[in-house]
Amino acid sequence: MVAFRIRRGGVVMAGAVLLVGLGPMDGHLVAGLLLGLLTLVSLLMHECGHLLAARASGVKVREIGLCLRGSYIRRESARAPLDDAAIALSGPLVNALIAAALWTAPGVGHWLAIYNLILAASNLVPLPGSDGWRAFTAWNLNSADARVALVTAKNK
Repeated sequence: MVAFRIRRGGVVMAGAVLLVGLGPMDGHLVAGLLLGLLTLVSLLMHECGHLLAARASGVKVREIGLCLRGSYIRRESARAPLDDAAIALSGPLVNALIAAALWTAPGVGHWLAIYNLILAASNLVPLPGSDGWRAFTAWNLNSADARVALVTAKNK
């Protein structure tokens, strides 16, 4: 069973995300709050993407939640670096799929597609703590492991 937690600042972050929807809705309060709520759901679906990839790789997930910095997942490390990369990339992939599915939708749906595209792209930037950083690091570890195996095999 995976625990869901709202950590310190999680309520503030959730409230801020709800208010984010008000900007593009041009004074339509209900549509803006709906966009904010669906954006929050998108963040949790992003984490569920990580959860599904982790489970497919046999990696135990302890917690999914919200904190001041955003949504997060706490999990064990995968046995292979490429599994870690796949787990890291699965969250942005979910956002990209949501964006693709809603791209031609009118109103709130189209704005939600734009927000999900931004979430996917920003998560792929390889900055420390991001999914892009985790995938980049895992890819480099896998490449280093492959180089070591190649050198070891040549020296035998």
